[in-house]
Amino acid sequence: GINAEYGSGINAEYGGEVIRVGDSDHFHVDCFKCGKCLEPLAAAGFFARGSSYYCSRDYHELFGTKCIVCSSFIEGEGFTVQGRSYHTSCFKCSQCEGNFSSGSRVLFDDGKPICETCRNNSLAAAARSTTCKGCNTEITGRSVVAMESDWHVECFACYYCKVPLSGEYMVKDGHPYCESDYLNLFGQKCKICDQFIVGRVLQAGGDYRIMLR
Repeated sequence: GINAEYGSGINAEYGGEVIRVGDSDHFHVDCFKCGKCLEPLAAAGFFARGSSYYCSRDYHELFGTKCIVCSSFIEGEGFTVQGRSYHTSCFKCSQCEGNFSSGSRVLFDDGKPICETCRNNSLAAAARSTTCKGCNTEITGRSVVAMESDWHVECFACYYCKVPLSGEYMVKDGHPYCESDYLNLFGQKCKICDQFIVGRVLQAGGDYRIMLR
């Protein structure tokens, strides 16, 4: 805002109580009003824009700049970087909220400031991250490696009954099955004992299969 000085009868032309703004502008106290809302400015802080004067609220609404972090108008120290304006006190790392020291390197991630330490940590985490073959989301906790892929523990389940697999499993068309469902769905039975064939098989013509023990 701009400071104003009161006077009484500065000269005969004004008469009565007047207000002086700067070195040359003089107003009757009752005439010195906000250029938008017409509220008196003599007893309050005000701002100048060209030849007009405004109360603080209207000046900022008309011409002010908002801080991208706190959404309040920037009245004190502030600056603009990459098209975004900040209070000096609000310009911090968007991840750890730490202040940037003098001479420190400031990086930007999707337009947001980030310190070098957080950027390096993010890159390291991205390099370590894996995607679950079952749900196609990132694995952050315990995982299972099976069928040359990574799975969440709960996602590595029988394709048919959906029960998580913790032991042996069988594969059909790229999908894991528990042994019971695999045999019921795709298994072959021994012609002699009528049991599912799990081990070696001897095929002796046609569909005649014998389990080798």
